[in-house]
Amino acid sequence: MAKLIKLEASNIKLLSETDYVTNSANSIIGTHVFKVNKILITNYSTNEARIEVLLDGKTVDGVTYDDYYISGLVIIPPGVSLILDDSFSMNVFTHDLKINNTGTTPKLTIRIDT
Repeated sequence: MAKLIKLEASNIKLLSETDYVTNSANSIIGTHVFKVNKILITNYSTNEARIEVLLDGKTVDGVTYDDYYISGLVIIPPGVSLILDDSFSMNVFTHDLKINNTGTTPKLTIRIDT
């Protein structure tokens, strides 16, 4: 299953607790873990995109969870796509999948394969 996102803002949550389906074939039974297989990020702006993809830690019951960076700062030229194809799992109750874009006039299409 794929989720498509059109991003024309600086920062956005890509996956969060509200995206979690408890009976999904991609979730581990009895947990709040969601598997991400691949992320495709396409820059359709006339300017470069400067992005970071991370697991953004939440505060749950007074405990603040750490941020974990999936990528460091990556510069994506106009008209170019970046594929992150190293799969990972995330706990949707403790972290959100987030992208930060510090480029000028960001215009990205993001596809997340789960």
